[in-house]
Amino acid sequence: MGVRTWVVGLGLLALGSVVTVGCLRGGPAKEPTVLVKGKLTNAGQPLPVAPNLAAKKEARPMMRFIREGGVAGQASVSASALTEPDGSFELRIPKGKYRIGVQQTYAPPESQGLLGKFSERNSPILHEVTAEGQEIDVDLSKVDVSKVVGKPKEP
Repeated sequence: MGVRTWVVGLGLLALGSVVTVGCLRGGPAKEPTVLVKGKLTNAGQPLPVAPNLAAKKEARPMMRFIREGGVAGQASVSASALTEPDGSFELRIPKGKYRIGVQQTYAPPESQGLLGKFSERNSPILHEVTAEGQEIDVDLSKVDVSKVVGKPKEP
């Protein structure tokens, strides 16, 4: 082999080593998480699901926790949890202040659903997560919708 082949070969080997070492280091360290659990209701009752879809887990209402502010230099943390038929949920997230969005994709036809009032962008629901096992119960009928951040859809 010629000198050129050796030089190119050594260059590729060095580049491969740098890429491999960079990948092994990973990204920023993950923050420790805490278990949060609670219940999502409207006037004390779980949010309804269209009867023909009630058996499908993916048809249940979803809660999305989006951290407000975040930690400098890190992406905003968000996590989702599907509610159980009784409205209960649990998830693990880092401590912090969160805006909680609620999505009800499969509301019964006779219901108008949430009309976007509690979407990630519009939701006025804010909670501080401070401890392991913290319970966060959200009754949508008790939320002050005059504080909705964006303009919800008209019925």
